[in-house]
Amino acid sequence: DDSEALVHAMRLAIEYRQRFERDIFIDLLCYRKYGHNEGDEPRFTQPLLYKAISAHLNPREIYTQKLLSEGIANKQMVDEMQSEFKTMLEADFDESKKIELNVITPFMQEEWTAYPGAEPG
Repeated sequence: DDSEALVHAMRLAIEYRQRFERDIFIDLLCYRKYGHNEGDEPRFTQPLLYKAISAHLNPREIYTQKLLSEGIANKQMVDEMQSEFKTMLEADFDESKKIELNVITPFMQEEWTAYPGAEPG
């Protein structure tokens, strides 16, 4: 629930990777608010867990409370940022509707022709 700690850990990992040219592993403990594929209802299989998750504030709400309580932002600033972000998302969504058709170019098609049962799909 600590967004700033997450950003700090990521930056530290990037700096380590750049400086020492070695891999680094970050173990994040996370959950999916709407289940593992958003196609099922996890409250049937994990009722206690998802009751707790449903009652838990989302990261935006938690960070907003932190900024407000520490006096870093006020309600008007938060509302403006949320409105600007929503406007940006809606504009990008509207722009995406203008794309008529995305074409996915097949790759490795020739490499698979030697295998039995491999047919272009």
